[in-house]
Amino acid sequence: YENLKNSALMEQVDQNYFKWSHDDLRLISKNGKIVKTYGLDNDFELNYYRGFSNLEMSVGLIRFKNPESDFLEIYFSYKVIENGLMQKIIDKSSFTYTLIEESFDVPKIKWSGRNLYWIDEEGYIWKSRQTLNPYGDRINIETLKKYSD
Repeated sequence: YENLKNSALMEQVDQNYFKWSHDDLRLISKNGKIVKTYGLDNDFELNYYRGFSNLEMSVGLIRFKNPESDFLEIYFSYKVIENGLMQKIIDKSSFTYTLIEESFDVPKIKWSGRNLYWIDEEGYIWKSRQTLNPYGDRINIETLKKYSD
């Protein structure tokens, strides 16, 4: 997303949730997935997101703010695209990653797309490319180092 081109501050909200802040923009992520936004032209909230730890299809609910919508069913499916080696930005050490593609579909508004997640063997997401709304806003997230308290 254009407003987050340089960097954002991240703080842990609880074990699975993180808040990302940059100027007036706020993003909430759950296990690496953006699940709520504040400050975009079309903010959204995603509930019942189960993630891709077991690569099983799932259904969640998504609601948009502009225009305002009811909660809409969003369907997720997953597949492994590749495995490989990736270098950490900070110390240049290498680790094994799995690239997972998340396909999603919101039939009621005829919106579908895909997101990509690069995860390590412990399930930590080091990099992602996510679509934020039907208008094509996307965000690329790259983690410098694992979060520690």
